[in-house]
Amino acid sequence: MPDLALTVVSSGISWVQDLGRYGASHLGFPVGGSSDQYSAQCANALVGNPFGAPHIEITGSELSFLADAHALICVTGAECDVEVDGLAQPQWVPLVLHPGQHVRISSPRLGQRTYLAISGQILAETLVGSVSPDLSLRNGHILRPGEVVRVDTPFLGHDHPYGRVPLLRPKVRPIRLSHALTVRVLPGPDWDACDGPGGWLFDSDFFVAKPSNSVGLRLNGPTNPRPPAEVVSRGVPIGAIETPSSSGGLIVLLRARMLTAGYPVVAVAASVDQSLLGQASPGDRIRFQPVSLPDATRLWRAERSELGRLAR
Repeated sequence: MPDLALTVVSSGISWVQDLGRYGASHLGFPVGGSSDQYSAQCANALVGNPFGAPHIEITGSELSFLADAHALICVTGAECDVEVDGLAQPQWVPLVLHPGQHVRISSPRLGQRTYLAISGQILAETLVGSVSPDLSLRNGHILRPGEVVRVDTPFLGHDHPYGRVPLLRPKVRPIRLSHALTVRVLPGPDWDACDGPGGWLFDSDFFVAKPSNSVGLRLNGPTNPRPPAEVVSRGVPIGAIETPSSSGGLIVLLRARMLTAGYPVVAVAASVDQSLLGQASPGDRIRFQPVSLPDATRLWRAERSELGRLAR
């Protein structure tokens, strides 16, 4: 396949990412992967890649690069400015690059993480079958200016004779971004132990604090009126909502979470809203809303069906 080189001009926190390291939790590896899985999968589908193909995740910062050959790219996720040679381009739409063109993806205006997919296979080192960074193991790294990202791509170029219009505008549903988020949750294993957390959890506003990352969100807010004692350390799922016994607020575990924890888990974010948590920024307000298991399953299946339609 033709070889494509993307030379990084400027970068903040950007790295090659995928959907995660599955099947290795028994070895102590967190799943990791893109914090906003929905947007990452949409980006890959829109350039003809498998959902799990490597892509670039940009966190709260700008990325710009030069392409040395024809490329088909797509930018999804957080709301930002996308420019090709200084001309504004849309998100959530496949874009054709010609050799030598300069791409700039600005810092987000709304949301936290932006996703760049390139048609083809990004060449990156894998660990246990995944390129997902695990900085505690020194796997993966933040892209630096001057670094070259190489891609094996089947894309040979495309040009429209009139107006250079986009290749196509598929019907796609962007992730719902807001500074006031509503996240649907199911009861966790310590739901009953918290002396009826329903009212306390669902009637309160929580705010994302700055010491938050892909491991988890710290949420400032009211203290559980009757917090239970810490529990024996045990396995915790992605989306677990913990209530620390020694401080107010909550901790919401995200994709790079550790595999075990000892705080009571009062609820778990529904799978369909976990990507939304990956877009939460410091200062954003979060309110929790109860959802039944059948409804959460139905919503998740509907999202999978929509992604399948988009890929087809």
